[in-house]
Amino acid sequence: MVCKNKFVFSFTFLIFFIVFILSGMCYIEERLYDEQIISAVPQALSNKTECQVPFVVSLTDAVAKKTSVSGGKGASLATLVLQSASTPEDAHFKVPNAVIVTTAAWEHQLSTMTDFEAKIGELNAAASAAENLEVKCNQFVAWFKQAALAAEIVAMLKHQLTATFGADKQGWSALRFAVRSSATTIEDSSEMSAAGQMDTFLGVPGSLEVLSRAIIACWASQFSFTAVQYKRGYGQWPVAGPMAVVLQRMVSCRSSGVLFTAHPVTGDERELLVTANFGLGESVVSAAAEPDTFTVEVEVTANSYQAERRVAGVKRKELGRKALVVRMKKRTEENLAEEEDSLKVADLESCGTLSEELTGGELMQSVSDEDLLRLGRAAVHIAASCGSPRDIEFGLADPIKDADDDEEDDDGGDGGNVDSAGKPKPHPSLQLYVFQSRPITALDSNFTAYEVMHEMDTAHMTEFEIYTRHHVGEIVPGAYSWGGFFSICPDFVLIVSLAIFIKFLVLINIFLLATASDGRDGHWKGADVQSLSLSSGQFLQSSLL
Repeated sequence: MVCKNKFVFSFTFLIFFIVFILSGMCYIEERLYDEQIISAVPQALSNKTECQVPFVVSLTDAVAKKTSVSGGKGASLATLVLQSASTPEDAHFKVPNAVIVTTAAWEHQLSTMTDFEAKIGELNAAASAAENLEVKCNQFVAWFKQAALAAEIVAMLKHQLTATFGADKQGWSALRFAVRSSATTIEDSSEMSAAGQMDTFLGVPGSLEVLSRAIIACWASQFSFTAVQYKRGYGQWPVAGPMAVVLQRMVSCRSSGVLFTAHPVTGDERELLVTANFGLGESVVSAAAEPDTFTVEVEVTANSYQAERRVAGVKRKELGRKALVVRMKKRTEENLAEEEDSLKVADLESCGTLSEELTGGELMQSVSDEDLLRLGRAAVHIAASCGSPRDIEFGLADPIKDADDDEEDDDGGDGGNVDSAGKPKPHPSLQLYVFQSRPITALDSNFTAYEVMHEMDTAHMTEFEIYTRHHVGEIVPGAYSWGGFFSICPDFVLIVSLAIFIKFLVLINIFLLATASDGRDGHWKGADVQSLSLSSGQFLQSSLL
């Protein structure tokens, strides 16, 4: 009987041991498979971008809304086009048309630059060691700007510009463009804006050669010392990240500025903060002039964008001096060729803009109350569509036939916005344009005086952290399946399974030893408890060893 029990015990132990080994092998194989899948994802995305995404797309292309293709700025513009179509009539706005040089073009451009890998390796090493970084960055930018835009990208750019703006004399060759960077990692996100870190070129004429130079200069600007330091500060690595470039048609605006749908300091969504000046918005974003500051009141009935929000009125006005106004240069038939020839060797910084002095600016309101209310309604609609507070760049211009088709007076001149004395004309009805919409950067990152005084009162770093001792099923909302638990805690499940298996073997051993103590009836003998416990302990020790 003892031999028979030992055989049953050995057979049972062997079966459970085989099952345990097989389950462990399946677990290890599954983890290795997951690691292979994770490591293959970047390569798959890279192949997809290289093979399927065009080098240049328009704002209406479906792929343009993907940040991985168009960058933060380009994807935002493509989304704005859809939002403008659903805007109420009393808050209607337009988005100037644009084309986007995608990240696929960026990858292709790098593949044509034979020394790029070696030089970017040197720059990465300098960024890691923080030694002579500024010198290395300046050298790299100068070297990158000498490269010519790949022929395949130039051909696709010409094709897309023609398809978007037309090929006749009034098409894209007669327009001016804003050439702006659109990185996929650090630009226009809620944590990082990279505002002013990379170059933007305003008023670039519609010359294929000049536009190509501006694209190369935009790409090179992400390797400037300021941009690299910004990336290092936010842990962005490596230095060379995917980057798109937006070529957006410029509008000769009467007034331009920036609007925040929540107060950038307090985060109060009941106040829209507007800063504006006459002309282009460059004087506002660069702080070259003291702009007007307006506060528009919004009635918020609930802390949700699903609830309707109504613009109540203009709450405060602070008129700035506005001593400097930035406008676009007028393009005429006589100076087109001369301007393009000069830009082949000249700098692109201010090729299409000029600065003018304005006297008595503090006596004039750059944006009327009517336009402020219309702008507020449009901003509330954009924020509700995005589901977050927004930082919006806007412009007000004389009405034109279409955002893509200029009239004679809107080809880059002053658009009839000023009189002979250089003062702005009255504007009975202006078209509202939205040039950009991005999340307000680090809206909740500022500490109040109370938070600073009481930051050591608790172990919580922020008000959004929660510690709990409750069971996971009590604090996780909704039904929670065993499959979900296994997917979250596979290591824990494996350890528990091992413990249960060992415990089961111990119980089997106790049962077999008990039956072996009395082979006739197989009943448990109370006098053998101590010896059975000792035998079980010895078995457990030997099985673990």
